[in-house]
Amino acid sequence: MRGRTAWAPAALLLGFAAGILTGCAEEPVAPYRGQAATDRTVYVVAASWHTEIGLAGEDIGGPLGVLKGRFPEAHYLVFGWGAEDYYMTPHPDLSDLLRAVIPGPAVMLVIPLDSPPAEAFGGDTRVYAIPAARAGLARLSEFLWRYLSKQPDGTLRAAGSGLYPGSVFYAAEGTYDIAHTCNTFTAEGLRAAGLPVDPSGVVKVEQVTDQLDGIGRRER
Repeated sequence: MRGRTAWAPAALLLGFAAGILTGCAEEPVAPYRGQAATDRTVYVVAASWHTEIGLAGEDIGGPLGVLKGRFPEAHYLVFGWGAEDYYMTPHPDLSDLLRAVIPGPAVMLVIPLDSPPAEAFGGDTRVYAIPAARAGLARLSEFLWRYLSKQPDGTLRAAGSGLYPGSVFYAAEGTYDIAHTCNTFTAEGLRAAGLPVDPSGVVKVEQVTDQLDGIGRRER
């Protein structure tokens, strides 16, 4: 599987934002603070300016487990949150990018994998494997579930086919803008899982991956 080609101006704009924006990140789910054994794994997939969160199917719990029925052949699911207009456009241009930096609706991309993320993604994609407690991943599952929009009957709202084979975009909660990006979302999720990652002021991918040194390993 090849990662989506990033557009250089996106990285430039995010770099500019990281230099001028500060603030406190939201915590939709209180972080896990237990001391249970870290015998499970959460994955971070990083490609140029974008990051996503990956989990093994067996580690997806609570209401989020409904997605295991939606993707019954998948051994892993990867979750990416981003601006609706930009993220869902196969070949975004400057106008799509400019819309993405203005506050607007978001979507969640769910990517099913039949092999570990380090084997599934190609190109210059980086994949990190980070030990986590089972209870922490339960908290992360809750975090991801809360970011997914629901119909009045509680079912998820599909927004369209995804960028990878078998993947699906779902309507998502939250507002995407240059101060709250996919990388902010990833850092928030890792924090919810109880990992020592600070989401405050995170805009760029490096502000996530630099915090993974010493708590996880880079698999590719």
